Amino acid sequence: MTQTLYHHDVSEKIKEHITDKTKYIMSIPGYLGSLHYIELENIILIEGESTPYDARITSPGHVQILFENVRNAIGVYPVKYKENALKLCQELTPAYHKTRSNIIESALHNPNLIVHTIGAIMSASRIEYSKGEFWMYKEAFTPGIWNLIEQLDDEKNKVISHYYGIPSEYIEECKYRNEVDLNQDAKQVFEMYAATGGPKGPEDINSRYIYEDVPKGLVLLEGLAKIANIPTPLATSLIEVSSFLLSKNFRNYNQKELNRFINSISNNNIFNKLVG
Repeated sequence: MTQTLYHHDVSEKIKEHITDKTKYIMSIPGYLGSLHYIELENIILIEGESTPYDARITSPGHVQILFENVRNAIGVYPVKYKENALKLCQELTPAYHKTRSNIIESALHNPNLIVHTIGAIMSASRIEYSKGEFWMYKEAFTPGIWNLIEQLDDEKNKVISHYYGIPSEYIEECKYRNEVDLNQDAKQVFEMYAATGGPKGPEDINSRYIYEDVPKGLVLLEGLAKIANIPTPLATSLIEVSSFLLSKNFRNYNQKELNRFINSISNNNIFNKLVG
């Protein structure tokens, strides 16, 4: 479990310790981080889309748990081992409740793909002006910004559907993770999380909300969409704006890894195991 920016480097270290007794490798959070191990034979890959706990390091050796998820989902490759993998994850924490259709569905249901990117990019001036006193979940998601959430959600769900996954709105997935009573109104659940559980920050526009979730999330979404000939005007616009905002080419930032993932998915043998 580490930032997706470091999945490749961590995977290379993990591979040094793989033995014939290794049965599972789990990557949290996702963005298809599990595909770093795709060449390993006879190992079941688990794609975690969100951490079971929201937490922040408060000082060396000390972590504050801000929120514990009620439920989490996983993706599994090959898909025929979904139930076995779920049983294993439930031994780690009872928060693991269900499996997705495949790891692409899990990768794109990472909530940070939607809220971190839009929340940080569209609040750039407020983040810089506030000098550390910005609470994204409380401040950023006004009615106009929520229109962007819904549009990006729509682009995400079209791509999920193309890859034989089950589309679902961000707001419904938020309720699934955070609320015991699923009869509650999803928007009210989000607002309650924002008021009581949402962490402070980001303190700087040069934060993982952009430099991680744009190249690892939005660029991945755009790349998968291009294969499927699905337009993603908002995702593409957010990539462009964030690249200008931080003076970085976020497509080049992730291009080598993205090409590797896409080549893996384009392999018929892998794709059949991926979607079942």
